[in-house]
Amino acid sequence: SLLYRYNEESGEDTLLYDVNDIISEFVADNKLYYTKEYEENAKETLFVVDLETGQERELSVPHVGGLTYDGKWMYITKEKEDNGMICTVCDLDGNVIAQIEDGFEQDSTNTTAYSTTTDQIVFIRRTFKDDNTTVTRYHVIEKSDIGKDPIPYHEITIED
Repeated sequence: SLLYRYNEESGEDTLLYDVNDIISEFVADNKLYYTKEYEENAKETLFVVDLETGQERELSVPHVGGLTYDGKWMYITKEKEDNGMICTVCDLDGNVIAQIEDGFEQDSTNTTAYSTTTDQIVFIRRTFKDDNTTVTRYHVIEKSDIGKDPIPYHEITIED
């Protein structure tokens, strides 16, 4: 993966970092945060690179997967072995704030996806029926509820 920073005024790209792997990444506080999704020995490692000094450090996290950041917390999502999803919420130092599972009954014939908005975490489960209809269920978690035990979610079901 080659990561570039684009300068809108000059129209030029600057190479930020070169990683010989498939990664998921974001930049915050002039640091590059990334996970290597397919490297066997990096399964629980979050890499942090200071873009000013080039210094790299590793943080231990419960799992690696898709990585997003909302300006406060980072979200690491991973598909579980039983076809569900888990989202680990961490601060920028890798401290775990919460681990949130999708809440769906597990069934290998369904597909689960994940999304995050400014205020919510959304797990999406699609079930395809024999009559060519699709049932889409959403489990919506308010980010303001992170830290509660258990974390409540709202379910929305749409059939089409």
